[in-house]
Amino acid sequence: MTVEGRAACTDDFSCLSGTGHPVAEDVGGVHGWEKLMAAYRTQRPDKEQREKREWFENDASNSDSRGLAGGRVNEWDMGKVNRELADLLPKLERIANQPLPTGEQMREHIMKQSREDIKRLWKD
Repeated sequence: MTVEGRAACTDDFSCLSGTGHPVAEDVGGVHGWEKLMAAYRTQRPDKEQREKREWFENDASNSDSRGLAGGRVNEWDMGKVNRELADLLPKLERIANQPLPTGEQMREHIMKQSREDIKRLWKD
């Protein structure tokens, strides 16, 4: 993401412009995204590239059944981005208004989570 400027101050988060398909959430970072885009740019994908395409179209956490071919790598939905940003402010306000846990509450939470993790490990 590149911030290219600022608009007048408002109480809302909003995106004024942009380009590019949303990155696959679990693609493997920048290098994984580059490899996925390359898999769609090639005319004759090899086995690994076909598998990457299939994964993105069907199994990625934010999959896109249309893939990235034919310039779709540059498509994006500003309306969707702004709807998600609008939903973000109330969530941040709820978090900000929650009381901070005491040291003892945090310790209890960590201990409980640790016990649950150990039980899960023993079960597996």
